[in-house]
Amino acid sequence: MSKKILVLGNSDISKGLFKGSKNHIVTFKGRPEYDFSSQGDCDKIVSESDHDVVILTYGLLKSKDVWQSLTTNVTSSIYLIQKFYEQMIQGQIIVVSSAAVNWVSYPGIPNDRLIYNHTKETVSKYCEHMNRKNADNEKNVSVQVYEPNSFKSKMNPTGKADISIVTGELEHLVDHPRISVLRGMNRNL
Repeated sequence: MSKKILVLGNSDISKGLFKGSKNHIVTFKGRPEYDFSSQGDCDKIVSESDHDVVILTYGLLKSKDVWQSLTTNVTSSIYLIQKFYEQMIQGQIIVVSSAAVNWVSYPGIPNDRLIYNHTKETVSKYCEHMNRKNADNEKNVSVQVYEPNSFKSKMNPTGKADISIVTGELEHLVDHPRISVLRGMNRNL
């Protein structure tokens, strides 16, 4: 079944999604046209959307600016999830988080990494609570979170796993809207 998909972010993940897909109509939005730390840009994205699936792939990792990290990774993500949830009659909202939610801190962790891990944990927990809120099918909108393990990308050049595994798992979520949390590198999908 063909779906209209909106992918937010210019990440390596977004660039690898649905390459050559004939099954779906895919639209990409991200920097420099849209600034996810701007409420006005977030509102514009939502108002322009009539998609069946929205995938949030963006995030800041190596920012020394705590305010920017929190605003982009947490505030705008939760804001967009909520706005899309309110607007959609049915569909999917998929958020790319990180396996780092399982070890947010450790001795000697750099502050920028601690902040990034915490922002991803916060958004993952928010999605979990949205699913609990919707347990009685208040709306036919699934809120899914994907927590991939480390993979090679511009954001993480030392990652070992191939990004095609990650994009494959993410595409799997599009076809399986009842999966609420997928923890990464399920090579048998």
